[in-house]
Amino acid sequence: MRHHVYALKQTKHRDRPYVIDLQNNLLGDLSTRLVAPLQKRASVNVAEIIDELMPILSIGNEEFVLFTQEAAAYPVKGLGDAVSDLSYQSSVLINALDRLVG
Repeated sequence: MRHHVYALKQTKHRDRPYVIDLQNNLLGDLSTRLVAPLQKRASVNVAEIIDELMPILSIGNEEFVLFTQEAAAYPVKGLGDAVSDLSYQSSVLINALDRLVG
């Protein structure tokens, strides 16, 4: 579901345990989803964060940086459980995508 955060079934980077689904729900029947990785804020050099492109989002009690510039198609079967719904942040998420492709 769009703007939901998913755990990855397999991850190579322990500071990037999640991705956020950025794809329109009308395309839910596709075998892939457009996702972008979320990296723990504590592991990101603050000087590298571009505010509107890389918003900081809270999941539980932890902050993550959205790496919008690394958005890519990802197989639905590789997504684990949804861990958070960030739909209330939709304007921030859409703005980040607009920064990338607008």
